[in-house]
Amino acid sequence: MESINTQQTLPNNYEKLLKISRIFVWIIAIYPLIYALLFSFVMKNSNTAFAHILMFFPTALALTDHQIWKKEGNLKICNILWPLLFYPVYLWKRVNVLSENKITFWVWLATATYMIASPLIFGGQSVLESSACELTTQILKQNGVYSQIS
Repeated sequence: MESINTQQTLPNNYEKLLKISRIFVWIIAIYPLIYALLFSFVMKNSNTAFAHILMFFPTALALTDHQIWKKEGNLKICNILWPLLFYPVYLWKRVNVLSENKITFWVWLATATYMIASPLIFGGQSVLESSACELTTQILKQNGVYSQIS
């Protein structure tokens, strides 16, 4: 487990940096829920480019947090690739280095799991059924079979 060691001493402005950093980290932790809400709003307005940009927001926050600790705190949290490639690993490494509670990582894991599993648990089948039914009806109407049935 990584933690602050003798080579990496706490900066003078540690508490101030920690307050700012925690805001970024908590936004990252609950971002799967924020993304779901923003994505549904954006997709209603048919702006797929903006929806794709939203996917990179937590990565940008993780990079910003990484840079804050590197420049202002003179503290190396982890390799720069972790916030770039897979920000949940950055969350884990960050709490280990700063000797903080791992709650932000577990909150992220819970919200991400919920967002992935919720369509399957809460009506993924009914959504599939209704879209298949609508598609079948549309095909039947186009082929003139629907008017013969009804």
